[in-house]
Order: sequence, then C-alpha cells, then structure tokens
Amino acid sequence: MGNAFSQSKPRKMSVDTFFAIDEDKDNTISTSELETYVRRNSLRKFMIKQWCNRFDPEGTGKITLSRFCKVLGLTEEELLNIQEKLNAKIQPNEQVHTIESTMSVVDRKAVIETVLSLGRQGCSDPQDLCDKIKKQLDTSYGRVWNVCLSKGSVWGSISSIAEHYILFMKQGYQYMIWKTSE
Repeated sequence: MGNAFSQSKPRKMSVDTFFAIDEDKDNTISTSELETYVRRNSLRKFMIKQWCNRFDPEGTGKITLSRFCKVLGLTEEELLNIQEKLNAKIQPNEQVHTIESTMSVVDRKAVIETVLSLGRQGCSDPQDLCDKIKKQLDTSYGRVWNVCLSKGSVWGSISSIAEHYILFMKQGYQYMIWKTSE
C-alpha cells in the first residue's frame, strides 16, 4: 500500500491539511475552522498561530487558497488539479462516499482499499469484518486502530491521533475508522 502513513514532506502535509481544515470546501480557511481542526485532532494550539503567521500575515482571519499556494510556490490550478485527481482515485467504482476525514489523500486511499479488499472476500458478518479490518490495519500500519460499522444512525465522540480518522459510506454502511495511541 505504498507510502501510506509514512512521514510526509512539510509541503505535502500542508496541502493535505489545507483541504482537511477547509470544512465547507470554499477554498478558504477561517480562524474558526483552524481552531476546530486543532481541537478535534488534539493538536497543540500553537499550530493556529503558526498557520496564521505563515499564511495570513495581514491578520484577516482567513487563509485563502490563493495565498496558501503563493506561500508554497504553487499555482491554484496545479493544486486543485492534483487534489481532484487524487480524490478521483479514492472513489473507486464500488460507490464509496467519504463523509469526513482528517487523513491525507494517500492514507484515505490505503484505508479504503484495505476495507474494500477484505469486503470482497465475502465476509457477511459485520463484527467479523470489523475484526478483520482492525487486524489488517494494526498489522500494516501499527497499533491501535478502531473500527465501527453502522447501518443507520450512529452518534459518538472520539479522540484520534492527528490525521488518522475517516468516516465513509459504502452500500448503506457507515465505516468509522480511527487510530489511537497505544
């Protein structure tokens, strides 16, 4: 499964993180979105100041995609094309819909491919499938992964290691997968 969950270069990590923080997908990160991302991922609050100093030195309270790209030496078109291509690869012809994720595109793809691969093996018992997914992720990417499979409503509050959470749907089932520290 390639380089999933390996150390990323700061630039790549920032690109993936920009899209994870931009909840309303308007290509602008508000201070509120940045604070929410830091809180949800149990990150140090210093990240807010770092990002604002680097990408919003004028103190507007908004980090635009344009400014973000300029700081990283990219064009908006380059960045959006790359993101679109990577997202298209994540949505295989098996009707997977990512609802929410803090993972990088590469990591999301690796987790979804793991789930799809195990699902193709004909596991009909949801608990058994959860156990197999967890075991495979623990083996491939280190402990401790958590897997929740639901058909219908689900509510919860979780904590995860930064950039190790995904919620997606496939054939009416919701898969919530996240990693916690040992």
